[in-house]
Amino acid sequence: MGTPKVPTMHHLQHEANPLKCQITTPDELSDQTESPIDTKYIVSLQVQSVMRRHRTSPKVILKASITSVLAITIGFIVLYTFLLKYFPPTVPYHSSHKSRIKLIPKFGGSSKFAAMENHYYSLKWNISEILGNTPGNICKSGIEFLILIVSAPKNKQSRQIIRETWCNPVLYKHSENAWQCLFLIGKVESSDLQDSLQEEFKSFRDIISGSYTDSYRNLSLKVMQGFHWASRYCPAKFILKTDDDCFVHTHNLYNIIIHHQDANSLYMGHVQSDPKQRRVIRDQNSRWHVLKEEYEEETYPPYVSGVGYLLSADVVKKVVNISQYIKIIPNEDAYMGILAQEVNIPPTISARFQLSSSGWSMCNYMYLLVFHRVDYNRQREVFDKTLQALHECKNTQKLTWN
Repeated sequence: MGTPKVPTMHHLQHEANPLKCQITTPDELSDQTESPIDTKYIVSLQVQSVMRRHRTSPKVILKASITSVLAITIGFIVLYTFLLKYFPPTVPYHSSHKSRIKLIPKFGGSSKFAAMENHYYSLKWNISEILGNTPGNICKSGIEFLILIVSAPKNKQSRQIIRETWCNPVLYKHSENAWQCLFLIGKVESSDLQDSLQEEFKSFRDIISGSYTDSYRNLSLKVMQGFHWASRYCPAKFILKTDDDCFVHTHNLYNIIIHHQDANSLYMGHVQSDPKQRRVIRDQNSRWHVLKEEYEEETYPPYVSGVGYLLSADVVKKVVNISQYIKIIPNEDAYMGILAQEVNIPPTISARFQLSSSGWSMCNYMYLLVFHRVDYNRQREVFDKTLQALHECKNTQKLTWN
């Protein structure tokens, strides 16, 4: 009887059926053979049979992946809903397109946080404290645009000559309701001056008086009060803000606005775009200084010069709504630029707004809308030039914003 042939690894891999394989123990093999058998082959046989690779079905993998994605998505939705409910976001006061979102706990019931009435921003100042008691019925009905004029309480002569020139639509042969001018004035300490302002209001009904102290450092309060009053009581399609030492060619502005009545997202004027001109002044000896705690950035965003800027009605509402949540600073034109950036309204450059009133030819007056440095004793002179230009420079007027 010959020596029994022990199966090799090669035979096991090619001949053994892993589902039907029967393993023979060393004792059973010893009974079948007379010669001793090396058991290392038996161990190899067992390892090869038990450790056979198992392949996972693609369908099983796909099912597991879908289940995992669904579980993660549902978990994220639940967590996000919880955060929105109990941690309302609030935006910090200083303007930056890279707004940092801060989560603060939201409490219900009688907590001081309930006074926020679920707003997403935290209040920085209360506009109702500066509104004064100007009635809403002084707004003319049907006007195409409203002009808000920043005026010092003592500048009565400037206000009067403006009423008699470019604020009177009839002098340009327009309807008396084509546009309207209103002067922005704060509270004064002098009782005589306050009485004079009240008499002036009774005569002309064109002064919006605020409860803030009238000073240069309160210009932002003055302008925001005017915008708030206008958005509440005077639904004009456009609002122009200017100063009482500026001249506004209201005839040109009227014709352009009539041609662009559907314009929106408009914040237009002489834009300060140079970063050097927009640098924040920290020196407290300057009346334009702004402290670090008032505004953290070193430069303001691009903004339109306070000499004059034109806003569409939708922009006025947006800046009024956001203003109470943005800490106010003394520089009203820079502050307006901060508010405009917060509501994603970029300033529009227009060469029709100029910082100088000298050096213009006659026909230039058919182009300009607002220019600066026109004292009360020059207002009538410039007004007469605009009337003269209407006759000498016919058919030269352009109806574009620029």
